[in-house]
Amino acid sequence: MKGTDGDIGKVLLQVEDQMYQAFPVDRSGKDFINLSREPCIRESFSQAQEQLGIEPSETVRQMRNRSRKGSYQSRL
Repeated sequence: MKGTDGDIGKVLLQVEDQMYQAFPVDRSGKDFINLSREPCIRESFSQAQEQLGIEPSETVRQMRNRSRKGSYQSRL
């Protein structure tokens, strides 16, 4: 299904992009749980994308960099 509308890689990238939209990185430290800052979630997306051989969009790459800088210990 690669290259089609149902391509799992395309869906994965959309889900990660939507996660960053719904849970933007807040460096104020006031958010107790923020999915975009959970290391285990970020690592899972990265591993899956590496296995599927897909590249994240520029927006996702920027949000990943921001989330690493604003990261906290995993709370999940």
